[in-house]
Amino acid sequence: MKCPSQSSRFQPSHSSPSQPPDHHSNPILLLPPRIQLPLTSPSSPRYILDLHMARGKPVLFVGVPGTGKTTIVKDYINETRLKRDDMLNCNINHNSYTSSLVLQSQIMSALDKRTGRTYGPPNNKKCIVFVDDLNMPSLDKYDTQSAIMLLLQITSYSQIYDRERLEEKKELQDLLFVSCMNPKAGSFQVNNRLQRYYTVITCFIPTAEQIKSIYGPIIDYHVASFPNKAVKDCAPMVVSATIELLAGILNTPCFLPSAAKFHYQFNLRDCANIFQSLTVTHAVQFKDGSTAAVRFLRCWLHEAYRVFGDRLVNGSDLAELMAICERVSQKNLTSVCSKDELYAEPLIFTSFMTQIGGSDRSYLPIKDISSLRAALDDQLRQYNESFATMNLVLFEDALRHICRICRIIDLPCGHALLVGVGGSGKQSLANLSCFISQITMVRILVNQSYGMAELKLDLQTFYIKAAVKPGSSHAFLLTDGQIANEQVIQVGDEFTADMT
Repeated sequence: MKCPSQSSRFQPSHSSPSQPPDHHSNPILLLPPRIQLPLTSPSSPRYILDLHMARGKPVLFVGVPGTGKTTIVKDYINETRLKRDDMLNCNINHNSYTSSLVLQSQIMSALDKRTGRTYGPPNNKKCIVFVDDLNMPSLDKYDTQSAIMLLLQITSYSQIYDRERLEEKKELQDLLFVSCMNPKAGSFQVNNRLQRYYTVITCFIPTAEQIKSIYGPIIDYHVASFPNKAVKDCAPMVVSATIELLAGILNTPCFLPSAAKFHYQFNLRDCANIFQSLTVTHAVQFKDGSTAAVRFLRCWLHEAYRVFGDRLVNGSDLAELMAICERVSQKNLTSVCSKDELYAEPLIFTSFMTQIGGSDRSYLPIKDISSLRAALDDQLRQYNESFATMNLVLFEDALRHICRICRIIDLPCGHALLVGVGGSGKQSLANLSCFISQITMVRILVNQSYGMAELKLDLQTFYIKAAVKPGSSHAFLLTDGQIANEQVIQVGDEFTADMT
């Protein structure tokens, strides 16, 4: 299928709020956090996906991280379930430990017995089975992926065999399959016999102009209610600066992934994280006409340092990032503020300082390090009065780490991986940060008999606590000493994936 050359799936169009775009004539792209951008191309992936689901044809989205594969599918499933009462879904996240037994149990858990040997979704409904990271299962000694071969059997014959009674064959009905995969991870390919059943759609990285058309309307909509015109004029500058910053990082050799820097994976998601934090700001924070634009640009620079800089492993990489930021800001932001105003220290934004002062939470810069130290020392004293005493000396680096952790856990689906040598204060700072953000900390107790069954039971208890009190936030703390084998990491990966 050849898509029109004059349009792109990332190209937005505007429609009247009173007349929402028709799904088939003008499909939409849903971007977190639940912002809708209508698309002009009728051959967009969501439109093609809808055509295939209507005809029971499997679809496979292929692309590198950050191209929106999972977002497109999940938003399509959510929208379909809202429109149709006869549609269910089953989300499956593959990893290197996924076997045919695991895949079969996950699929059968979404099905009920209908008549005789026939199984299908409850109440004669249809079920969209979304298999993410299709190519992730590891190869066995026969150089095959058992999970993939079971999926091939289901796709080919709509049949499956009972694991305990092999003579019992089960007929599966009303299952629709859609999958996603990253060609640069896992086994790098999909079995040809399975791939022949899929319609393969490639998701490319958007160009700079397409990124502007995505995030430009988001920032413009956010600052539209701001009273200060100077802040509104900063919106296109911030979008251009973010795009150039990402391009500069991707074109710098020291930021390429390696054995020592395997986590250097920079993509469009990082831009989304920057804009997500910018949309946390409120109009009331920018009433002052003289410095409002400067504070908004400093917030952008702070988020750029947090998103890109916090994962860097050495000082030379951080210095290179700062050099790129200086070049980008000099090109795009010098018309609003000077370099000294933009890079003035301390450059720390928090939302808990206003709450400690007795006001509503607002994402604002701190006045100075001394006021931050006084506030956190008082929070540490309150923590020691309620829980086991932590004898901590909060030096400046510890203060900055607490601000970083609080920023992450304040965001929706904010997951943090704290890396450091033993005794560097990872658990202590995490406990104190959750206390400051009024988040209940949940942890597991590991002993010699603790296994995967106990871990899954503890996770179920964690889900129940979050469901019983939906208004209260909970954080799950897992340390490296509690990881008995790599399967624990895989369970944690599925645990976090279900939240996004």
